[in-house]
Formats: sequence, C-alpha cells, structure tokens
Amino acid sequence: MARLLDANEWRLVLTRLSETLPTTTQRRVTVIGGVAMALGYGSRRTTSDADVILRPEEASEILAAAARIADEFQLPATWMNQNAVQAE
Repeated sequence: MARLLDANEWRLVLTRLSETLPTTTQRRVTVIGGVAMALGYGSRRTTSDADVILRPEEASEILAAAARIADEFQLPATWMNQNAVQAE
C-alpha cells in the first residue's frame, strides 16, 4: 500500500523538490486534486500522489527530479504526475 501524506508532509516534499531543481530557471508547477485541497484548505484527507499541471517544456525535468527524491519520502517514483490532465 502506498504511503499517504498529510499537508505538512506535502510541504516538505515540494520544498525538497524545489531544492533539487537548478535555481537558474523559474518553473511553474500547478498542483491540483487532493494535495491542492490539503495545502489550500486544510483538508484532512491524505493522498499518495500529486496531480500537477506542468508546462510541456519543463515537464520532463520536473518529473525526473520528483522521481529522484521519491525514496526520501517513501513514495513511488511516479508520485508526481499529469494523469488528471491527460484524462481530459
């Protein structure tokens, strides 16, 4: 079973992700779904993945960085994904 994170843990994960990416370029990650609800509204529901919207030119770099830090938080390599967007 996948590990479920709360809002505080997701903040740590996303902060670590930002630390992993080179600081020479600004990137945009739009978080949607369960993580957005937890972060924005204090939802007590937890989730094991983060649904995001990424710019096509940034997606591969960001998703690769997310996969590299997954083990630090006991998450699957695909914890950050664009599955919700691709389902449209």
